[in-house]
Order: sequence, then structure tokens, then C-alpha cells
Amino acid sequence: MPAAWRIKQAILAVFLATFVGGISSGTPARAEAAAFAWQSAYGYALWDAARFDLALAEFYRERGFEPIWITVDGKPSERLDVLYRAIAAADTHGLDPNAVGLAELEAIRFDGSARQLAEAEASVSGVYLKFAQIIHAGLVDPSKTSEFIHLRKRHRIPTGYLMAGVSGGNAAEFVEKLAPQHFQYAELRKELLRLRRVKEAGGWGPPAPTVSYSFGMRGPHVLALRDRLVRKGYHKPEFTGVYSMSMANAVRRLQQDYGLDETGIANWRTLEALNSTVDDQIRQVEVGLERLRWLSQSFGPRYVMVNIPEYRARMFDGGQAVFESTVIVGQAEETHQTPEFSEEIEYLVVNPIWYVPESIVVDEVIPAMMEDIEAEPDLVFVDTEEMTLIDRRSISFVDPGLTEKFPYKVVQPPGATNPLGSVKFMFPNRYNIYLHDTPFRDLFGLENRAHSHGCVRVEKSHDLARMLLGEVGADFDELRSGVEGTFSEETISLHTPIPVHITYRTVWAGTDGRIHYRRDIYGRDKSVHDALLGKVLSSS
Repeated sequence: MPAAWRIKQAILAVFLATFVGGISSGTPARAEAAAFAWQSAYGYALWDAARFDLALAEFYRERGFEPIWITVDGKPSERLDVLYRAIAAADTHGLDPNAVGLAELEAIRFDGSARQLAEAEASVSGVYLKFAQIIHAGLVDPSKTSEFIHLRKRHRIPTGYLMAGVSGGNAAEFVEKLAPQHFQYAELRKELLRLRRVKEAGGWGPPAPTVSYSFGMRGPHVLALRDRLVRKGYHKPEFTGVYSMSMANAVRRLQQDYGLDETGIANWRTLEALNSTVDDQIRQVEVGLERLRWLSQSFGPRYVMVNIPEYRARMFDGGQAVFESTVIVGQAEETHQTPEFSEEIEYLVVNPIWYVPESIVVDEVIPAMMEDIEAEPDLVFVDTEEMTLIDRRSISFVDPGLTEKFPYKVVQPPGATNPLGSVKFMFPNRYNIYLHDTPFRDLFGLENRAHSHGCVRVEKSHDLARMLLGEVGADFDELRSGVEGTFSEETISLHTPIPVHITYRTVWAGTDGRIHYRRDIYGRDKSVHDALLGKVLSSS
């Protein structure tokens, strides 16, 4: 039994003796008997109080019910101070301290009977475990914020590990490392601190007027634009009131940070970014930190990541980006949004056939055929039971029952106009989403690239195919030329599946430390922020 606990026994024996008639604190045998009785009462009470988490109760049993939040004289320990300071600082992680246990912690009292002290000890442990899981894996249950967020079940740290860590040598260091230990997380915390200081100083002042700007322009609206650029850190103070080259360069830097066309001209999208308020950006960073907590587990050494609002896909190997491409993602309307989820690329299909999804058949193909039977001439109708082609003229497209259950499959053979282009990257999933090539290249040059039905079109898909197929000893260009102009697909399995993560991050730090922002194209950040404020169901 630890020496400190023996000291506590003696102290508590005296405490108990004052309430037991006839017990003399000067009688060692009876004092030890009282101490044993108190210890037994405390141990039973702590076991009972900790049973909301059986692993926690077992942790205390294994250490002889010795407390970690109470000292030998029944006072709060240094560990409790460490925990209090960590929870009170939760706002630096974009979290409300009360949402992670501050009010609960402050309500706990360390006085009274053995049972009351035991209940206090167990209550603090409960608050600690709640805080630890939240700071590590997030406050909000992602699935409750959007029907399009389908992340894998968040990793929960075992209770025994958490309790052993905080009761060990350096509790402060252990608690600090519960949050994601990632460059992105650290940089967003710095950005949150910077923004809050800006808010305390009064913000960025009046917005720039939403007018049409051009080089050489003068006037009060140009002065307002200049001043807004200065306050947001994109332009050095100057006395000129003309839309000069230096102002255009400042606008380009802003456009770069917000993923806009770098024209140097302040159009309406540029002004929307420039005039975002400090509160807007604080909310965006708070959501960004929560999203990083959702993804606190390792992605592994090699993976593909798509960031929907950035319209970018990257492949990482050993922490370095070895491939990067512009992408087109789902439209903003709910039926076409690209969902967030993780899977593994198992195989590639060269010269793919497009199996038209039922939703597109019902919403687009049938109405088009009702207007013109020769519409969509590249589409083929197949009777899957008889495995025969169906003449479209034999189908009564005016039959209202077709929209409820279309009896045929609609496909488009490989070719120059096939929407999937020359290759698709398959990671089987229940959303029927995949990465693919496309013959329609113009959309990649647009500022807003949310134009697909949900799948992700990759501008440099051929480069990605060469990279993946080269590792299995296959030559993409040879495969492609071998089947080009035919109706044959070529399927090649990867030796080792590649994890692919479809994510949604509207704020992040670049490798140069600059913070990049994007529009919340699907409105999901707002839903997550509402959940952080408790406006929807959340889970710790």
C-alpha cells in the first residue's frame, strides 16, 4: 500500500473518530480500525460511483482505490488544476469550455463523507474522460449534421489508457497531447487566436463597396477598397487613391488565398471574400478545427484525398504530395452533392462503359426522350433479363409508370463522348461515387467547379492512372490504345488498395503557413457550427 495512502488512513481515522461515540483518537488499535472502516467505505463508494464506466471502476480497483484528483489531506490535487486549466482553455480549440465539462467540474465539491469524496473523485474522472474524447475526436457526431457526411466511426481512446496517462508522471504534457498533433491543427489554432485579437481590436472596419472596379479607377470606393485590403493584411498603407498595380497585386494575393481567379480585379466573388467579417472567419476556423478532430486518426503512409470546396485532389506518399489535380465535384443542389466518406481504390477500369444511374434516367433521360426520341443518341437501352438491346422507339416514354420503375438499363458505350472518359478509379461504396476522367475539359477552367452529379472528375486522371498502374506493372497508355475505339473495358486490380478520403475543408494552412479559405458551397459548415452551439443533437 502506498505511503501516501497510509498517511491518509491515519488522517481520516481522526476525522471519523470525531463522529463515532466512545472512540479515542489516542487509541492506536481503535484508530486503525476506524481508518480501515473509512477506507472500506471510500473504496466501496468509489467503486459504486465509477461504475458508469466499468473500465474506470477497474482502474481504481487495480490501484487499491487510491484517488488521483484528491491529495492525502482530502484537497484537490495538482492534476485537478491541470485538468481545470485544460478545460478552461478549450476555447483555444474552438470549443465552448462548458460544452466539454467546465461547469460540471466547477460544481464538484471535495468535502464531506467518504462517499461524497468518492463521488467527487469519480465525477472528476467522468469529466476528464468526456473532455479527453472530445478534444481528441470531436464534440459533434458528424452524421447528425448532414446526411452527406459518412465518416468512419471515430476512434475512442480506451479509458484505462487515459487514466493511466493522466495519473502518470507528467499529467500536463499528457493532457496537452490528447488534441490532434498535426501541423494543420496547430496552425488553425494560431489563426483562431489571431482572429480573436482582430475582433477585440474592433475588426476590419467598413466593407468595400460592391461596385465594378477597374485599373486606373479613382474615387471614395477605391479608397475604401484600399483600406479594407490594408486592414486584412494584403496591402501596405499608401496615400494614393487610384486602383494601381500595387492594389491589383494585393487583390491577387487575396484571390490566391481564397481560390479565386487571380485577375487582380475585384469582382463580386473577390469582394465577397474581402468583406467577410471576422466573426464569419472565426466560425469557419472553429468548424475547421472540429473537422480535424473528426479525422484525428492517421490516414496511413499512402492515400488519395479530395477536398470538395477546394476542388482539388492529391495523392500523398510518406507525408509528401506526389500528385495533385483540379477536380469537378457535385452540384450544390442536394440530390447531386458529393458525400464525405472514406474507402479504398481497389481497381481501375480503362475504356469504361457508363452505366447511367437510375436517378439520371428518371430525372433527365426519360424527360428528354419525351421531347425528342432521338435525344441522347449515344445512349443504349438494355433488357438485362434477356440480355438484348432494346430499340428506343419501342419504348413508350409517355407512360407515367416509367418514372416509378424503368424496366431497362441505360448505358453509354466507351467513346469520345462518354462522360467517364478513358478511365475510372473504383472504390466500391453504397453512394455509387468514384473518380473518373472526362472528355469535357472546359469546366476545369471555371472558378466554381461544382457541376457533376456527385462523382469526382479528375483533370489529370491519366497521370494518376499512370502512377497507380505503373506500380502493378501495367502501362496505362498501352492499355488505352489497345481498347480505344472498341466496346471493351479493361479492368486492372491494384496489388494494394489505396485509401481515398473525400473530405470537406473550407479552411486550412498551406505549406508556407498561409491560411487558405473557401466558400461553404454545400452549407455544411453552418450545420456543423450549429451543432457545436448545441442547436442539433451532438455526441461526445
